[in-house]
Amino acid sequence: MKRFDRSVLQALSPTLVLFMFAMILANIASRMESPMLSLYLRNLGASVEQVGLFFTIGMFAPLLLQVFGGWISDSLGYLRTIAIGSLIGLIGSLWLPFVPSWEWALVAIIAAAISSALITPTFRAFIAEHTSENNRGKVYGLFDGVFGIVNILGPFLGGFLADRLSFRGMLLVAAGFYVVATIIRVSMSRRARAAAQEPEGRLNFSQLKSNLAQMISLATAGTLMTWILVFDGLQDFSFRLSDQFYPIYLKDLYGYTTTSVGSLYTIMGIAAALFNTAGGWISDRFGERWGLVGGLGIFAAATVLFLGGPAFPLQALVWGMFGLGQALYAPAFNALISKVAPRHLRGLAFGLLSTTLGLFSLPAPYLGGLMWENWSPYWPFIINAVMLVITLPIIWITVRPQRIQQEQSRATALLKERA
Repeated sequence: MKRFDRSVLQALSPTLVLFMFAMILANIASRMESPMLSLYLRNLGASVEQVGLFFTIGMFAPLLLQVFGGWISDSLGYLRTIAIGSLIGLIGSLWLPFVPSWEWALVAIIAAAISSALITPTFRAFIAEHTSENNRGKVYGLFDGVFGIVNILGPFLGGFLADRLSFRGMLLVAAGFYVVATIIRVSMSRRARAAAQEPEGRLNFSQLKSNLAQMISLATAGTLMTWILVFDGLQDFSFRLSDQFYPIYLKDLYGYTTTSVGSLYTIMGIAAALFNTAGGWISDRFGERWGLVGGLGIFAAATVLFLGGPAFPLQALVWGMFGLGQALYAPAFNALISKVAPRHLRGLAFGLLSTTLGLFSLPAPYLGGLMWENWSPYWPFIINAVMLVITLPIIWITVRPQRIQQEQSRATALLKERA
C-alpha cells in the first residue's frame, strides 16, 4: 500500500495539479450542461424524436476528428492539443445560451464534440505516459475519483440554477467556468512550450498514414483490439439508445423537477467518486475483465430498475448503481487500452476507437427517439439492458490476463512486420 501511495504522490506534480484543476472547472461546466441539454431542447420546442435526431447529427460531425485528435496529441504535445481543444469548446459554450431554436444549438454541440475529440484521448494518453503499467488501473481510478467532484457538483448546480435562473442563466454560469479553464490551459501550454517541456511538433501526414495502418492492422487481425471494438461497440450503441432520454423520462413520466433530475445525476457522481479508486484496484489486482463485466452488469440491472417507478428512494438506488458501474468499468477499460496499444500510438488508439464506436453508434439516439414516439418510452431502456447483457460473455471469454500478455507481444511483432 505504501508503494501505491508513493506512486500516486509522484504523479501529482504541481503542473499536474493545476492541469487537473482546469479539467475539473471545464468538466463542471460540461456536467452542468449535458444532463439538462435534452430538457433545454424540449424547452426550445423540440419533440422527443427531434431530440434523438439532434444528438445523432451532433455525433456525426466530429467523427473523423476523433482519429485526428489522438494523432494531433501524439504530434503536437498533450498540453498544446488540450489548449486548442479548449478554444474550440469555448465557442460552443458561449454560443449555447443565445440560440433562438433547437436547430441552432447544433453549432454548440458540434464545437463541444470536436473539443472532446481533441481533449479526451490526449488526457488518457497523458496519464498513461506518466504512470507505470502495474499501477495504471489505480491511477486511472484515482484520477476518475478526483474528477468525481465534477459529477457531484455539476448536475446538481445545473438543475438548481436552471430552476431559478432559467436554462439560459444556468448556461451562462457554465460558460464562465469554461472561460477560466480555457485561460489556465492556454497559459500552461504557452509555459510548457517556452520551457521546452513539450516538443515543437508538426503535423506529419505521412506519419499519420503509417500510424493508422499500424492501428488498423491491430484492430482487424483478430487481436484483442478487435474484440474490444466488438464489445465496446455494443455497449456504446446500447447506452446511446437511451442516454439522452433519462431526464425527459424523469420529468415527463415521473414528474420530477429539474433540480431533482440534477440531484439524481449528483448521486451517480458521488457513487462513482467513492468507488473509482476501488475500481482501479480491482482492475490491477484481479484483471480488467472483472471491472468490465461487473460494471456493465450493474448498469444492465440498474436500467431495468429505473423503469420500476418514480419513488425517489428507488431512483436514488438506481443512480447510485449507475455510478458504481461507471467506477468499475472506466478504469479497467482505460487500463486495458493502454496495455494493448503500443506506447507511441496510445493517443491515436483512443481516438480511432472513439471514431469506430461513433460510426457504429451513430443512429442510436435517433432510433431511441423513434422507439419512444412509435412504440413506448420503455423500449430504449429495455433494449439497452438486453444489449449490455449480451456483451458480458464476450468480455469474459476474450479479456483474459494471459490473452493480454500475448497481445502485447503480438502487437510488437505486427508493427515490426509493417516497418
